[in-house]
Amino acid sequence: MKKIAFVSVALILAACGSQTIAATPTADIPAELLDVSRWIEVDLAASEIRLHSANADAIHIAAATGVADDPRYATPLGVFHVQSMDHGPIESASGVFVRDLIMIDIASGTGIHSVPMDGEGTLLDDRTGPSITAGCVRATDSAAVFAFADLGMPVWIH
Repeated sequence: MKKIAFVSVALILAACGSQTIAATPTADIPAELLDVSRWIEVDLAASEIRLHSANADAIHIAAATGVADDPRYATPLGVFHVQSMDHGPIESASGVFVRDLIMIDIASGTGIHSVPMDGEGTLLDDRTGPSITAGCVRATDSAAVFAFADLGMPVWIH
């Protein structure tokens, strides 16, 4: 794996207060991403989603992830690809809905989506950080992630 560092800009996007443009910490980027112009990164340690585009600084979005010490609810590690996308709302559990669902592993039910809400759209839990979800990645600005994503796009979770 090669090491790649990005230049810091540290700006807040006017369009949405939950997004910032900033440097991505140097990380061991998987070889299969080195020739890709756009991809999504989920950094479990930072509880953050980073939207990468060639020749641009990554957009950082706060996230919640699965319970790492329980294999049934841990967010899986590796490089996945966007398999399906649905704006929703989608009922993920009885009376619990999510929007902007990006499925990256349909077989295991793993995806990226909004914070949970009830049937009227009232937020039920907007916490971010580790050990919150049942394995999915919950984005504080799921609409931005959904707008950035494309079918087949790589998603690197580490």
